[in-house]
Amino acid sequence: MWDNQICIEVYLNNTDLCPVSSKSWGFESFIIYFFILIWFLFQWFENIKFESLEGYHTEKVNTDYRLGFMLFLASEIMFFFSIFWAFLHFSLTSTMDFGYIWPPQGIESIYYMNLPFFNTVVLVSSGIFVTWSHSLLKKEKNSEIPLLWTIILAIIFLIFQLTEYMIARFNINDSVFGSIFYFGTGFHGFHVMLGTLALIYNYEKLKKGELSSRMHQSFLFAIIYWHFVDVIWLLLFIVFYIWGQ
Repeated sequence: MWDNQICIEVYLNNTDLCPVSSKSWGFESFIIYFFILIWFLFQWFENIKFESLEGYHTEKVNTDYRLGFMLFLASEIMFFFSIFWAFLHFSLTSTMDFGYIWPPQGIESIYYMNLPFFNTVVLVSSGIFVTWSHSLLKKEKNSEIPLLWTIILAIIFLIFQLTEYMIARFNINDSVFGSIFYFGTGFHGFHVMLGTLALIYNYEKLKKGELSSRMHQSFLFAIIYWHFVDVIWLLLFIVFYIWGQ
């Protein structure tokens, strides 16, 4: 029997003395399963689009879709509520383990007026553009350009969020502060990624003329979800970055 600690140390030294089963393929598995998830999502969207174009979406079906989406959004709110609860709980009840300060002793938090503030401006601007696009669509005007700018700003946000992780002076292993910080901002970034994919999907539908002022429920869901992402980021900015100072 191999001792797990020895196997980990040998693996980190790039040797082949440990059994293959002791090596971790977590990141590779995540990438594979992530793309499988995205493929299933787009297939699901395509099936919904086909049903809509064939006239199968009665008022009852549309009502059920709206109810399901609102329940999904409610579950997302409760998910992030638990993250904020954890952060505020530990920040207000700092113990000897944290040095009676917050952030815990030895952790240098990210200054909120640098990349976090820039990302806030970018994400809020994207919300303005997607609202503008929706307004133009309802007036049966060209709404592609504002939606394209929304997607561009979303990608910029993700790039700078990744840059922030790369230059941060603490990681997810650094006390409960690092764990909650990366968990909260990381899952928000994941939601931004999913929202961006939904916007790209609707942008393609818009270019093909499959969205109109009367039939654009998928676009409306993507807009509501995007505003939800905006609000969560504003709360993260206030609680994690400003309060976290």
